[in-house]
Amino acid sequence: MNKRKTKTKMNTSLSPLDRENLGRIVREVWVDYCLDHNDHNANNVRSWEHLSEYDREVDRLIGEKIKRVVIKEIETKYRSKCQDVIKQIEILNMQIKKLELDVLEIKAKEK
Repeated sequence: MNKRKTKTKMNTSLSPLDRENLGRIVREVWVDYCLDHNDHNANNVRSWEHLSEYDREVDRLIGEKIKRVVIKEIETKYRSKCQDVIKQIEILNMQIKKLELDVLEIKAKEK
């Protein structure tokens, strides 16, 4: 594969990741892929502005699906990390309670 610099203007702003921007990003990736493979077919490298509404909707759907998959993956990854942190906090709380009881016991013996 011939590596080249991106010729399309990639939408690097991640805000907002609404349907429109997701569709545009998908289209930009598609056009870059075609150009990387020397596919200059007008239908394949047509810009977002020149796509039919049908083709735009397909790109929006692809973008939304990718966004849902990424969000689910992130949620899964961080949910397990959060659960681990919660368990560690619970263990620390139990250790603190035991230390507090030990301190009360020592104080009671001193009296």
